[in-house]
Amino acid sequence: MDNKAFLQIQIYTRKFFRTLKKESIISVFIGVIITILVMTVTRKNMFVYFEGTKSGMFSLICVCVWIGIFNSIQLVCREKNDIVKDELDKSLRASSYMTSHFIYQFILCAVQSIIVFAIFYMYMASKEVDIGSPLCYLVTIFLIMYASDAMAFVISCAVPSPIVAMTVMPLLLLIQLVMAGVLF
Repeated sequence: MDNKAFLQIQIYTRKFFRTLKKESIISVFIGVIITILVMTVTRKNMFVYFEGTKSGMFSLICVCVWIGIFNSIQLVCREKNDIVKDELDKSLRASSYMTSHFIYQFILCAVQSIIVFAIFYMYMASKEVDIGSPLCYLVTIFLIMYASDAMAFVISCAVPSPIVAMTVMPLLLLIQLVMAGVLF
């Protein structure tokens, strides 16, 4: 990677932190609400009975997938016509643009994962349940969320408009949830 690409990544990463701050705060807040609702409903039988644990973990995976997809499902297609085409004409490298988005999304998913895990852990600690290694849960939550985010980012690059992105989104959710395989 040459200096120009590295400089572009730095500039665009800072730009995303500046311009996407409001959307990210809303995304984190919605993630907190969804996690609290799901944990309130599922915690009763979680880690007590096998079926309750299976349903609760599936619900936690759904929360992570949902948050990850909504982080970036419309990200690129919203900017595609206005910003990206103009910038690509002015020598912006597509790889630098995508790398800076992935850096920003990595940090956003890390923050959201810590929050989701903290809520999950507080609910399980209130039941005085030993959940095993907390680090394993945190890493798993992060990886699920970041993979969903990356998949939605790719779809956002491929579709022509935010409306099409939101139309494709239920299919993404279905694929992610089936691939999770927890209920099967």
